[in-house]
Amino acid sequence: MAKQNYSEEEIRLILEQSDDEGQGQVQETQDIDGSDVEGELEAVEVNEYDSGSEVSVEDVDTMEVDDTENDFVFFIGKDGETIWSSKSPVQKRSRVPAKNIIKFTPGPTRICKDTRRPIDAFLKFINLDLIDIIVECTNTFIATKRAQVKYSRDRDCKDTSRDEIMAVFGILFLIGVKHGNRANCKELWKDDGTGMLITRATFSYKRFLFLLRTIRFDDLSTRAKREKTDKLAAIRCVYKIFLDNCRNNYSLSEFTTIDEMLFAFRGRCGFVQYMPQKPAKYGLKFYGLCDSKTFYTSNFEVYCGKQRPGPYDVSNKPYDIVQRLSQNIQHSNRNITMDNYYTSIPLADNLIKNGLTMIGTLKANKREIPPQFVTKSREIGSCLYGFQYDKILASIQTKRKKCVLLLSTMHDCEGIDEKTGKPVININYNATKGGVDTVDKMCAAYSTARQTRRWPLRIFFSFLDLAGINSQVVFYHNNLSTKRRREFLSDLGFELLETHLKIRAQINTLPKDIKIFLDKYHHQPQTISATETDKKSGPCHICGGKKCNRTTVRCCNCEQFVCKKHSRHVATCDNCTLISFS
Repeated sequence: MAKQNYSEEEIRLILEQSDDEGQGQVQETQDIDGSDVEGELEAVEVNEYDSGSEVSVEDVDTMEVDDTENDFVFFIGKDGETIWSSKSPVQKRSRVPAKNIIKFTPGPTRICKDTRRPIDAFLKFINLDLIDIIVECTNTFIATKRAQVKYSRDRDCKDTSRDEIMAVFGILFLIGVKHGNRANCKELWKDDGTGMLITRATFSYKRFLFLLRTIRFDDLSTRAKREKTDKLAAIRCVYKIFLDNCRNNYSLSEFTTIDEMLFAFRGRCGFVQYMPQKPAKYGLKFYGLCDSKTFYTSNFEVYCGKQRPGPYDVSNKPYDIVQRLSQNIQHSNRNITMDNYYTSIPLADNLIKNGLTMIGTLKANKREIPPQFVTKSREIGSCLYGFQYDKILASIQTKRKKCVLLLSTMHDCEGIDEKTGKPVININYNATKGGVDTVDKMCAAYSTARQTRRWPLRIFFSFLDLAGINSQVVFYHNNLSTKRRREFLSDLGFELLETHLKIRAQINTLPKDIKIFLDKYHHQPQTISATETDKKSGPCHICGGKKCNRTTVRCCNCEQFVCKKHSRHVATCDNCTLISFS
């Protein structure tokens, strides 16, 4: 350890020189590429990395720290080249640094300003073009099944339509709101009062299962050719459209988070991940970029291991993952919070060049960290800082032989929060680190995922869950709504069902309880002209020309004449009537 007295200008020149020399270093990262065997039906890749911020320091040599108030102390990294100063070389500023000035307005973009209903917001993400692709691919597969299997009834294998597919989405949302996504479909379609009436009114039990089994997201005739260069060929087209919609429909706030999401799945797939620190343990892994405040998912990648040679063969190293996820927010002065799996000194330097700041925990095995920052001789609660011209390295002793290493390019100097007594860099990290984890929990709370062995269908279920969260964020911002997420998803489900229920209401052979439920969808409310409102009596609009049922009673909603047979009456006794008027 070198210790001398230097002026602040000399310190600044030394640190700038060390930064220029350190930019050419090669990052040491762990390659997590999968090793899938050709023809293997199921392969589970073990992801053993720990995203915890605490690191053990039992095997690190002890070095005493000699620091005084008036002298600069230099810390040399384990690589022998990286220099850190005990005091910030940046002079105190009277203005906010340029790297922290945000020149944009967070919220929905111009194309999402006209979302007055939940379905309007949802169709900005799962749009009609995407639904039409699903309908076309599904009908192609159904036609193939009709040629192979002889069905007893033609209606058991009829083609689907846009309204029917949207109704499938609506039923999935309504089942998820009731936490019935893992329940047996027979329990949901029971007619003894224990099932859901809305499911029976929308589909028959066989039709719903038939649609889930036959729904497809690509052309089967060309899949074999596309799979030679893409493991995600079965859902690539839908994946690309949905991802573009997520990127273009919302402007993130100044704080974002990059982390991993795991969607539970155990089936025939070559890139199933085993992550013991996640609640699901086994599943399909997504890398996601989310808003730390609103939990909007702006960008994500589906991890499928080592891709085959072609346009989708990209690096799965943490450094490259962060570069791809943050490409759309570069030069915006936003901040990215990440855990120690992604954080590194070269990544911090690269993000600064691209107009982004970052806060993240750091692994103790990085070569740029001085040995003093992982020593076990410090007191519990003590904090040691190392400064460069554009970076801060903080070591916080949380337990005996345990410390937290934090790297930040958003802060220029050390600071302690007056209320909690904790370092400001630590408080900012804790406030913004949970963006992706919160999205993961929200998807699991009201999940649309049904039990399936097909990984493309499981990925699409995750798209529906993410679209439900993103559409809620957009809808709430435009309408200043205070509804809970459960109420929003319930309203969205019924709006997705509306068109299909109007078609079902025309069927006369349905059970009596379903016909009563669909009665409100049987006739559309009609607008009444000014001359019609002046009439004191008229024929019932439901009876029409069949009977001359003239009446003076009007419907409270549509204000049309309605007879006693086609209206609902509420009986109230005299006592309750007097109480209500008093």
